[in-house]
Amino acid sequence: MRRAQFGLALLLATGCLWNPVLLMADEPFRPAPGSFPPLEKAHTYRGELVFVDHANRRGSLRVQGSGMFFRNDPDPFVMLPCGIVRYHGAPA
Repeated sequence: MRRAQFGLALLLATGCLWNPVLLMADEPFRPAPGSFPPLEKAHTYRGELVFVDHANRRGSLRVQGSGMFFRNDPDPFVMLPCGIVRYHGAPA
């Protein structure tokens, strides 16, 4: 009887601990201002560069999805001040 009560108490305690963790997993990642996000949160995109605004460090990338570039809408992006665009290994 005592083991059953202990097991039930342990199950309830771990359930209460897991609940906030599971709720946090549903929220999107938001980096803290002034710091870089961890490497495991990084995303890689491949596609066609369709628009570049050099002065404002903005552009649009048509991400390769179904193998047809013209079927995907361009996705706008903003580069970080320390970001570098490279083309064939050289700064572009």
